[in-house]
Amino acid sequence: MADTYDFPEDLLEAQQELHQVRHELSALYGRLPRYTDGWRDEDRSKVGALLDRDLALAVFVSTHAFWDSLEGPTRVTARAALKHVNGAGDGTAAEDTNG
Repeated sequence: MADTYDFPEDLLEAQQELHQVRHELSALYGRLPRYTDGWRDEDRSKVGALLDRDLALAVFVSTHAFWDSLEGPTRVTARAALKHVNGAGDGTAAEDTNG
C-alpha cells in the first residue's frame, strides 16, 4: 500500500497542470517536423509558451514550501507519490500499479 501525504491543493494543481503541459508538448512534438526550420511561426510560439509554462510549474512544484516539512527519504518518497496522485484532488497518493 502506498503512503499518503496531505499535499496542499496548490501543489496538487500545479503537478496536474505540469502533467498536462508535458502531454501537450509531447503531442505537439509528435506532429511537428523533426527540425525547427520546418515549423510554422505559430508552432514555434506554441512550443515556446508550453516550455515556459513547463519551467515555471517545475520550479513551483520543486521549491514548494511543503517539501520543507519533510526530511530525507520521506521527502523523496512524497515527491514520487505526488507524480502519481489520483485525479480526485483529495491529496491522497494513489498506489502506482504500473510497476
